[in-house]
Amino acid sequence: MEYVDELRAEITRRLSNAEQPDDEQVRRVIDRVIFESEARTSLSVRDRVKLKTQLFDSIRRLDILSEYLDDDRVTEIMVNGPKDIFIERDGQVIRTDKVFAGERVLSDLIQQIVAGVNRRVNEASPVVDARLSDGSRVNIVLKPIALDGPVMTIRKFSKHRLSMASLVENNTLSAEVCEFLKTLVQSRYNIFISG
Repeated sequence: MEYVDELRAEITRRLSNAEQPDDEQVRRVIDRVIFESEARTSLSVRDRVKLKTQLFDSIRRLDILSEYLDDDRVTEIMVNGPKDIFIERDGQVIRTDKVFAGERVLSDLIQQIVAGVNRRVNEASPVVDARLSDGSRVNIVLKPIALDGPVMTIRKFSKHRLSMASLVENNTLSAEVCEFLKTLVQSRYNIFISG
């Protein structure tokens, strides 16, 4: 982990000279830094690819949370401090084995998220709501309200529209309620939905 932190610091230092680097520039700097560091450490091709992905995710994306954002079956990510990360996958809440390198890494990630939507969050204003570029909703709570470190939830939106059939299939609605709603819509009743 110390090796990865050193590489990340060097990549960040080199990128600080560039004005608004794009993803391709970031990838080139990552490749260069890994290549230069291999004099100290020899990596297999698989490890090199994994390291490149890990470094890119930590610099340009949401670090260890990126794989859950990419997983369409994950609907919510819950971070309760740097060491307690849960996801909701296929309707089941699961504790992950992922942990942030420390509270500072999580705090930096939070600041990256809120800066992307021109918001601020700090001890004076410890609660913020934001959105990621894909539309996912983010809620962040910091100290003094959050007692055990920063807390963040990311609620992802499904890429697939829900149909009445899928709501019945998932046991969200009963078949009877589905038919009742269809009748109301076909009869052109006013319907108020809350929640």
